[in-house]
Amino acid sequence: MWLISQAAGQHMVPLRRGKIINFCSLLTFQGGLTVPAYAAAKGALGQLTKALSNEWSQHNVQVNGICPGYIATDMYVYLLLLSHGHLVKSPLLCEPVTLVVV
Repeated sequence: MWLISQAAGQHMVPLRRGKIINFCSLLTFQGGLTVPAYAAAKGALGQLTKALSNEWSQHNVQVNGICPGYIATDMYVYLLLLSHGHLVKSPLLCEPVTLVVV
């Protein structure tokens, strides 16, 4: 992400406009059970997002991160089974969807 952000910034900063949106995770803010590398990577992406936002905001380049909640993926189902021994229904759990760009 650093290399892509750096390349985008080289175009956006001189133009004094642009937006970068990073997809972070709830694990950006908390450690994850059985996924330390994933949690570390998302934590690093969160810090990169903050640092670039601080640095480039003076050039009208906005850098933000989206941290979606838990999504019913194979990884999450495995974690539920591992931690609870059974699937737990939660109103906060989102079903995955396919995005179609028109």
